[in-house]
Amino acid sequence: MDISVFLGICAIVLLVFDLVAYERVGAGLWFLLIVFGSLSPSEGLAVIVDPAVVTISALYVLGFAIQKSGAFNLIGRFLVGSEGEPKSVTRFRVGFFFFVIAVLSMFLNNTAVVIILIPVALELGRRSGISTSKLLIPISYVAILGGAMTLIGTSTNLLVAQSYSELITLNQLDFRKIEMFSFVVPGFAAALAGGIWLTFFGRKLLPDTHIRENLTENYELNSFMVAFRIQENSILIGKNLEDSGFLFESGVELIEIHRKDHHMVMAPHRDTLFVEGDEFLVRVNPERCGYLSERYEIQMIGPEQELQSAAEEGLKLGQALVVPGSQMAGRTIAELSFRDHFGLTVLGIRHGSKPIKGSLMNYRLRVGDTLLLHGTSTNFEKINEPYSDLVIVSENKYNFFHRKHANVAILALFAFIFLAYKGFSLDLVSIIVVGGMLIFNTVKIEEAIEAVDHKVVVLLVGLLAWSNAMYEKGIFDNLVQDLQGGLQNISSSSALVIIYLLVAVATSFLSNAATAITFVPLVLTLCTSMNWDPYPFMLAVAIAASASFATPIGYQTNTLVFSLGQYKFKDFIKIGIPMTLITGAAACWTIIYYYL
Repeated sequence: MDISVFLGICAIVLLVFDLVAYERVGAGLWFLLIVFGSLSPSEGLAVIVDPAVVTISALYVLGFAIQKSGAFNLIGRFLVGSEGEPKSVTRFRVGFFFFVIAVLSMFLNNTAVVIILIPVALELGRRSGISTSKLLIPISYVAILGGAMTLIGTSTNLLVAQSYSELITLNQLDFRKIEMFSFVVPGFAAALAGGIWLTFFGRKLLPDTHIRENLTENYELNSFMVAFRIQENSILIGKNLEDSGFLFESGVELIEIHRKDHHMVMAPHRDTLFVEGDEFLVRVNPERCGYLSERYEIQMIGPEQELQSAAEEGLKLGQALVVPGSQMAGRTIAELSFRDHFGLTVLGIRHGSKPIKGSLMNYRLRVGDTLLLHGTSTNFEKINEPYSDLVIVSENKYNFFHRKHANVAILALFAFIFLAYKGFSLDLVSIIVVGGMLIFNTVKIEEAIEAVDHKVVVLLVGLLAWSNAMYEKGIFDNLVQDLQGGLQNISSSSALVIIYLLVAVATSFLSNAATAITFVPLVLTLCTSMNWDPYPFMLAVAIAASASFATPIGYQTNTLVFSLGQYKFKDFIKIGIPMTLITGAAACWTIIYYYL
């Protein structure tokens, strides 16, 4: 077995079963391909500045610039409207909201669009009476379908287009290249079919879960969080945490202490003294409360009472979402020194439909997890900055708007679209647009570097390097020769549908990028050997690679809404499989009718 094939299989296994962080898979694959001679060092370095990598990085910076300027705040303010509007008006706003998501996703990274507009969705749901669970999966699906309609709407389309362009140029093949709006016709057909399905049928399959406005109930704090008050005869008085023995009680996690003088100790340490009248919040199994109360002569009070006291001291509760690219993913609360770093206390974590009930300090965060946080408004504002590791979703603020920066950022977006439409190379367009924003100080260099999702980029570099090595060695040719005998009697239309289904299944388990990069050279080789025009097949591969509707892990937007909507895995299967088939049928029929 060729070493490139072996390394590719290992990478796919690691990605499917999530055994190693995907950026490490990408970096390891790139490194080993060079070490074992599948790629020369110069070829390996060339992949790092591949036009697809450059363009995707530029689009991250462009999205950051628009978000930083506050342009999205104007959209959010308009979509939310004013309090007290008739529900009929608000429900119209909900419908228009989905249209806006689709349009924005056509030209901006659809994951970023969902992150930015989730608070708007929660507010619209509250005002219209539509449950959050009826909104969030449709938001994810609409963003996916919107992104599939243009070259720059999703990184998957860019990867397919660029890989296909490089391969036909390398082999001097005279085929049509994919352009800015090549995906519009099949993408719009898929979006229309998917929208009709969601509106009239799909929403009935979604759970009707109203996310409780009382966040303590939403995270079921009563089942694992208790507050205590130190009585005058308590043995804790005058002792510090270590000497009192309270610190070493099994399964007891001290969150914060409130003094009688309204002073609060957010991060109690070993030397923190207990004082009569102290009230403190503890994460513990309620079955142990009786023992603790009797052992230390402390009075048990409800967590809501304690949190209400904290509210009177200027503290509040808030809900935050771990976003894709977050440096927190894969690390524990303890490793992050969360309270020291942010000045906020983590009271609860939710993954999917259930809150985490074990020790929070040792829980490894995942993308899409929601955190119940407690602290001051100032610290919440610090956390809710553009491209932070967390996004606050429990409140909406649409006041900030920087007109000059917004004008430059939006002009840069239109320039990108226009130049790409006119046929300028995407890497050149990326350099012009990002360079212009840096010159006009719309973004600073350090902000541009921070805006790029380095984990995704590193994975792309590894996958592109692997695809190039496989193609240059003729491995895809050998594979197609083995398949050719069984394909002699299959029409191109049937082959296109089969390929679409294979890609759609693969992308439910692999990342979209891995699926696209694997299938592009394989399908191109197949088409050239069968004398088929590869252009329509590439459109099918790109759209199918984005059609990750059936699992919460197939696409980043699905992962984002998984915990926030309190969904179960089966909810995605129940609505996602019909969605995949319906949008796939619409896309395939359109491609066959217009292009094949």
